[in-house]
Amino acid sequence: MECKNSKRMLRMPKAEGMLARTPSKKWVWLGLFVFHQFSLGFAHKTQVAIAKMGEEVTLPCCYETRSEDIPNNYRVYWQKNVTEVVIAYSFGTWLPNPINRSSLNQRTFALSITQVEISDAGSYACIVQRTGSVKLCDQTVILSVIADFSQPALSLKKPSDCESSEVVVSCSSYGGFPKPKVSGFFNNVSVDWNTSLTSDAKTSLYNITGVARFNVTENMNLTCSVEYSDRTVSGEYPLTKPDNCESFKEDPPSHEVIIASITVLSIFLVAIILLVRYFRCSACERVRSSYNGTSQPTATEDETKLGTKTTMFQFCTMTSETSSF
Repeated sequence: MECKNSKRMLRMPKAEGMLARTPSKKWVWLGLFVFHQFSLGFAHKTQVAIAKMGEEVTLPCCYETRSEDIPNNYRVYWQKNVTEVVIAYSFGTWLPNPINRSSLNQRTFALSITQVEISDAGSYACIVQRTGSVKLCDQTVILSVIADFSQPALSLKKPSDCESSEVVVSCSSYGGFPKPKVSGFFNNVSVDWNTSLTSDAKTSLYNITGVARFNVTENMNLTCSVEYSDRTVSGEYPLTKPDNCESFKEDPPSHEVIIASITVLSIFLVAIILLVRYFRCSACERVRSSYNGTSQPTATEDETKLGTKTTMFQFCTMTSETSSF
């Protein structure tokens, strides 16, 4: 019995040793699994890049060659939205490039795009392989393209009734991207704008206009802001209360304009009539003086010429009598 008990006691340390080593193996395998998942997560990390329309942007890749490496040992793909190949380099051979504004850095494999357009926005993936189809990395870059909106411009529509203090204000901004919204403050109170948005079919740029009504009972300040992406362009404008009702009067009604036009036309016609009478009377005066100074016609004088002069004298005499009447 003692012998058997001693054997059992001798076996106990061996079992305990096995139990002691078992948890350590589990932790090792668990650590390797976590490291593998972390490596995959690092290889597939996503970056974000923002570019302004018309400028150049560089999208980073996930791998950089060593100085002694030969580019011919690598295959590099840049794809857009999974299906569209932007640029590709395969073991020393350049594949057809559909975007002629793009280029590839053969050391860092970074993608450069010049003269960025709105259509360039999207998801880009950089895939690097080494000889033997060994995949070294795969990285996604989200490219966002923006275009700055113009400084907001304000226009006022004053009321036709000068007793009213309500003013309609329009705030407009043009030529930006992405889709914006209008905000603002009227004497430190938030403004609720009624907005209208249009987009250019060719450039995809947006134009936006916000309209709001305000009671201008005193001198006040209005702030109009256009927000897009993480940017804002704004302006502050004073709204001044008119000193008197004349400031809010509209242009003269159409009938007043007609009366003024008739008056000017009448003065013009009278001036023309007086000018014609002046020149006609001067001519008649010369004829009358010439007729009075002429002696009795002789047989040798031209009777036709004398008859014409007599007729002109009689016409001027009749005209003078009519004018005096």
